Amino acid sequence: MKNINLLCVGLGLCAVVSTSIPALAGNHARGEWHITTSMQMPGMPVAIPGGSFNQCMNRDGIPHQESPDQKCRKLSRKISGNTVTWHMTCTGPEGDVDMQGTSTYNGNSMHGSMTMTTADGSMTIQMQGQKVGPCR
Repeated sequence: MKNINLLCVGLGLCAVVSTSIPALAGNHARGEWHITTSMQMPGMPVAIPGGSFNQCMNRDGIPHQESPDQKCRKLSRKISGNTVTWHMTCTGPEGDVDMQGTSTYNGNSMHGSMTMTTADGSMTIQMQGQKVGPCR
């Protein structure tokens, strides 16, 4: 049951966090991105579905798509060349979630991974992205 709880938290927060990641990169990420995610969780008997979405990113802030009863905050961010490393936490009715990850930008593409940890366990999210163009 704890894997299912973590999955529910992970699926809910995956959209929040993965849409935040390109914005953490500052100038590397300006524009509209198409991002695809896949998830892995140890001990899960079935494959976890990933997702894809478009997100407009700008240099000035981290977009949050969190629900009103969920609060996320960035604990750290480091940019080294075209790679961004970050650490965030979110608190909500499902509990606390700690997220750490890295994204690397190469022109109009990006790839990265993030580990989400709750009291019930951990899951890893892989991300691939393509820059679509300027924000509309």
